Amino acid sequence: MKARQIVEEMDSYVPGRSQDEIAQDFNLKKEDIIKLGSNENPWGPSPKAMKAIEDEIKSINRYPESQLHELVAEVAKYSGVESSQVIIGGDGADEIIDVLAKTFIDEGDEFIVPLPSYSKQSDRNPD
Repeated sequence: MKARQIVEEMDSYVPGRSQDEIAQDFNLKKEDIIKLGSNENPWGPSPKAMKAIEDEIKSINRYPESQLHELVAEVAKYSGVESSQVIIGGDGADEIIDVLAKTFIDEGDEFIVPLPSYSKQSDRNPD
């Protein structure tokens, strides 16, 4: 089976350098490096997140609720819209934009990408 041509032509993901590599290249202490370009939180997870993980660890062998009714209701209330107007899903903005494009844009359609916008992976700084 062969991948689609567009997939074959895609640029490969280029991850940022590790803290070990940066420390070695610039003679720094690993613990002094904060990698903001990799979306890493230098302070670690919040105590509330750690508590939530601890509370839910016993059910890690089960799929989570897929409809997210409570979250949708809270987002709708906060935003002042109906629950039917709320879409929750995706692993970050890139995936959500990708899913929306695949859902609503047909071959031959015209669409507008404002600048600045999300860039291709190859345009991003790997550090």
